[in-house]
Amino acid sequence: MVGYKRKEFDHSLKLTYFEGFRHDYLREHYLPTLNRFRNEGVRATHGMRPVFTTLTYPNHISIATGMYPEEHGIVHNSFYNRLLKLTIGLDNRDDGQWSDPKKIKSAVLFWPACHNEFYGVRSLIYSWLYTDNVSFREKIDNAIGHFRELPVQFVIEPDKQGHTYGPDSPELYNTLLRLDFDIEYLLDKTKKELND
Repeated sequence: MVGYKRKEFDHSLKLTYFEGFRHDYLREHYLPTLNRFRNEGVRATHGMRPVFTTLTYPNHISIATGMYPEEHGIVHNSFYNRLLKLTIGLDNRDDGQWSDPKKIKSAVLFWPACHNEFYGVRSLIYSWLYTDNVSFREKIDNAIGHFRELPVQFVIEPDKQGHTYGPDSPELYNTLLRLDFDIEYLLDKTKKELND
């Protein structure tokens, strides 16, 4: 994270995933907060390579577990669980919990599959069902009160605007600007929360 003393973050990592954030958006658009974050923070120097299939659910389960789809078994955005006799997808939920076998305090917010049980284990901490009807700013406000060792958030933008209007559209650029302001808001709120 940018500009914080190391001891404040010894046990903290915040993961925010922007769906469809193309590799060249930071270079082609004026996004000062995201560029500062890229230059001063931690990033993947060669970007993220999606797993096959390049769908939301399999990729997010791979990020969360460190396994490929052929290992964790999720190959589509919806699937049938033979043990539960239930079709599971991005928009259905059971009791709103997330797997937490290591007992790490985590806040999982709107992450695909955050509401599902994995290997018989459910989370002890917070989780909200994945939805694209909640703004990133609202997600920040929900998350900041639950700042844990590993808060995880999923943001559907800029993917939705990119598919609707195209990657070079003014609508997409306005979405990128809003995300840049929201990241600044997140950093300010995080700094305030950690200093209170």
